[in-house]
Amino acid sequence: MRLTLLGPVELRDARDTAITMPSGKRLAVLALLALRLNETVSVGQFFDLVWDGDAPPQARAALQGHVAGLRKALEGAPLQIVTAPGGYRLEGAPDDVDVHAFTRLAAEGTGHGDDGTAADILRTALDHWRGEPLLGVPDGELLRVWRPELEERHLAATQEWAARLLALGRGAEAVSALETASGAEDHREREPLAALLMRCLHQAGRRTEALEVYDTARRWLRTELGVIPGADLQSAFTAVMEEDAQEAEKAEEAEEGGEAGEAGKPGEGEEAAAVEAHIAPPGAPTATAGAPESPALSRCHLPLLPHGLVGRQTDTEWLERECGPDADGAGVALVTGPAGVGKTALALRWAHSATDAFPDGQLFVDLRGFDTDGRISAHDALGGFLRALGMSDWDIPTTERERQDAYTELTERRRVLVVLDNASSEDTVRPLLPAGAGCATVVTSRVMLDDFVIHDGAAVRSLAPLPEPEALSLVAAMAGADRCARERAEVRRLIALCDRLPLALRIVGARLSTNPEWSIGDVVGELEDERFRLQSLATTGAASVPSALKGSCSRLTPQAARLLTLLALHPGTDTDRYTASALLDSGPEEAQAAVAMLASHHLVAETRPSRYGRHDLVRLYSEGLLAELPGTLRDEARDRLVDYLLAATAHAVSFNHMADERLNGPHEWQPHALPLLSDGDEAWEWFCAESHTVLSLIRNPRVDPVRAWQLADNTINIHLDRAPLPAHMTFAEAGLARAEECGDGYGQSRMLFIRGTATRILVGPAEGLEFLERALGVVQGLPLSLQHVRVRLGVGWCRLTLGDLAAAQDQLRAAIEDAAQLGNRYAQALATTDLAHLLLKDGDPHGAVRAAREARALLPGSTALTVVMSLLNEADALWALGDLEAAEPCLLEVIERSRAMHDLPYWLAAERDYARLLEAAGRPDEARAHRSFADTLANSSSVMDYLEAFRYSPAVSACSRERPVPTDPGLPE
Repeated sequence: MRLTLLGPVELRDARDTAITMPSGKRLAVLALLALRLNETVSVGQFFDLVWDGDAPPQARAALQGHVAGLRKALEGAPLQIVTAPGGYRLEGAPDDVDVHAFTRLAAEGTGHGDDGTAADILRTALDHWRGEPLLGVPDGELLRVWRPELEERHLAATQEWAARLLALGRGAEAVSALETASGAEDHREREPLAALLMRCLHQAGRRTEALEVYDTARRWLRTELGVIPGADLQSAFTAVMEEDAQEAEKAEEAEEGGEAGEAGKPGEGEEAAAVEAHIAPPGAPTATAGAPESPALSRCHLPLLPHGLVGRQTDTEWLERECGPDADGAGVALVTGPAGVGKTALALRWAHSATDAFPDGQLFVDLRGFDTDGRISAHDALGGFLRALGMSDWDIPTTERERQDAYTELTERRRVLVVLDNASSEDTVRPLLPAGAGCATVVTSRVMLDDFVIHDGAAVRSLAPLPEPEALSLVAAMAGADRCARERAEVRRLIALCDRLPLALRIVGARLSTNPEWSIGDVVGELEDERFRLQSLATTGAASVPSALKGSCSRLTPQAARLLTLLALHPGTDTDRYTASALLDSGPEEAQAAVAMLASHHLVAETRPSRYGRHDLVRLYSEGLLAELPGTLRDEARDRLVDYLLAATAHAVSFNHMADERLNGPHEWQPHALPLLSDGDEAWEWFCAESHTVLSLIRNPRVDPVRAWQLADNTINIHLDRAPLPAHMTFAEAGLARAEECGDGYGQSRMLFIRGTATRILVGPAEGLEFLERALGVVQGLPLSLQHVRVRLGVGWCRLTLGDLAAAQDQLRAAIEDAAQLGNRYAQALATTDLAHLLLKDGDPHGAVRAAREARALLPGSTALTVVMSLLNEADALWALGDLEAAEPCLLEVIERSRAMHDLPYWLAAERDYARLLEAAGRPDEARAHRSFADTLANSSSVMDYLEAFRYSPAVSACSRERPVPTDPGLPE
């Protein structure tokens, strides 16, 4: 028995008789398992492809029922369905499923060196096809994903089989299959397919039909896409014409006894016009057969300038310096930039202005390096150049090397300007460089042709989007200055929505120009809807933003193209190699290579060292690509991104001595690498660059809520000592919503505690107490943890501030007991220090002194901030007892510790307290010195920046652990 998918989905017995099979979703389940033979298909993938990503609650039970039914249907077959972790797997020999047998044979035939053997193997592979693949499977995501893929494999095998037959001189055998393939509606753009059909028809002696294929393809390309045939079709046309001409010449020579005849020139026909169309604008005269071998070039081959060019004056001046008659360099310039930024327009504007400097002519070729339909080879471009330089078609050599030699000879004593537009590689550009010392070449490309710059000495200029004033001028020139003056704000918004990209601005400008009754605000409203913005910037021709972006992507490596797609999951304004590594699930070196390729194609730009940003239009294009991925793949990549940020934020938190000891790391996936951070300053700088991304992911409903609140928790730990209170509030509010969504008690208590503590300081103790008591109610239902200590301290501080000292003391003593039970001496010391402060407020300075000393006794030799706080509390209590002599060393120790550890607010407080103590002790001169220094310290911006953060941090943290002593204080002496 064998299972067929390349036609109706059927199970066929040894006599090739179809056995009755299920239908509907059950058949779709079988098809998916068979397509992924011997691979586990996860439940999520079934939901994505069989239930179209919209599985109802009962879908899992329905899937189990389908699998049970299929197992029964497959009884006696050499295929069996097994249950695997997270899904199901169909096991069996690949040759028992036709699609896998076909795939194996197609690969074997394609890789075989002998054309005859390869053709036979490929024919056997193609015999597995019995019609449209997956017939009987219901319409849905499975068909949308897999049918085009299978048809693409069939087409590739058909073309390879036809090419092998053509090489054997048996092209006629492939004509019928190629005609069927080329007649498909979605294959009309396949120029290589049409070219192969032309060659096979010609080999079969059907020359007229071959030319009809070319003419049909040419007219369709021009009418539907606004382009001319590409290199494959042109090459096939040339082969047909040249072979016919050679046969005619041989016949004529035979008739005239071997003498050379006066046969017509193929360059006068359609092939010459087709290639020339890439060299000169439509309507320009073509070279004639009777032209002298190497005349002086007497005409301009530059396309006409587009209407309404604005700006780029400094860039034009740069081209004049690099390529003009007084150029100092090699006279070779490379203009790069993203698609649609105006590279061609700049090159042509300067070239038209410089025609007098190049009296021997100006050549232009659009190499179409980023067209998805086909590129112009150096061989074909050289043929066009030689023809433009006056060489007859009979004299143009056939090989690229010979054409290059002829081109060198024709240009080495001339002053010619050459414009090579849309180049994608150095290999295409180099053969087209003119040889003369008085020549100049301008190359435009969407990529940075590094080797061309390094080895050929090209000067390089990278174009950015238009500055706003120039963008305003462009829109005004097309839509009308008065109209723009009436809607100034709308025009500026329009420009921003178009990323200040000239191509996008010209498209909307043209729409406004042809629809004078529209307001600019109408178009802005349309562009504001991100779902349709790229569609609004599309046209039926090649001048389309989506088409331009598609062309840029066509030259990417698979890994770079995948990264561009997955970057749509990243909500930040810029990213780095570590984030790319997480999205790709690859090492940072491979990720950096993918990022570098995107940067070289101007799909991302380096905004600062090692960080890369995207324009909005690229972001929207990425989102379109992402939408084509199965939901499971999107979810897996998003989970990797969040797991990476959990690991990276936990790493950043490790530099903060006040942070919670319970850090939230990744759930399932472990990052390949984390940012290289060496201290708290670098950790904070890294987080500032990622904060927008982190907050957006916390709020994203598609992100697992447990991961989301844990990410918020890590973030708040990074904020300690650093961020202003509103930032804590923002992350806590977002984290609380996600913790409540998943019912996580610990997460709710953490976020409520943060909100309550920040509210206590920003708004008032009564308002803060509301959140803190909610946190206490939640945490009391959980196993004992440091969170119990933290929440009790928060409630105690609110009660103390509100004057309820007895209730405050109950909470602080309970916090001390909890910390002791946990064995956490840092938390116990902090709670005891807070108790010392409360006892002093309650009129018990002796008790306050004892509590402060007990706190320090828990941390002998410690650098923890708690030691400084306990010393200040003890100094205050001793002062209250009138023992200034005992208080003085406490304050001096605080000053010394604070200076050493950069505890700026505590240093400032100690300096002021010490000045007051000195005044009370009758030492006014010393007091003035310390007061003056305290004023200097208070005016230090570095101190003021930290005052609020330090005031808040001890209230949020349940402890302060050991800290490294800073090596460079950088503080006032």
